[in-house]
Amino acid sequence: MNRPVQPLVYKPEEAECLIAEVKRRDWEQIIRALLAAGLAQRAIAAQVGVSQGTLQHYMNDPRAEPKDSVARKIMVLYRRVSST
Repeated sequence: MNRPVQPLVYKPEEAECLIAEVKRRDWEQIIRALLAAGLAQRAIAAQVGVSQGTLQHYMNDPRAEPKDSVARKIMVLYRRVSST
């Protein structure tokens, strides 16, 4: 017999601790590496599905964070470029 699932109860400071442990990617460094590898900013933006302005925003604002689907595409490009 299965017991009912109880909701997870935690203190706010526990959540902050977990969030602080998540390592944030340096999007400026990653995008600059793509540019250094010869990809044009326009091409990167088109391949990941954002405007050039949005891509520029990821580079210039240290708080900027692409949505997950865009982040995954950027990382695929980055891995392809860094593996060659």
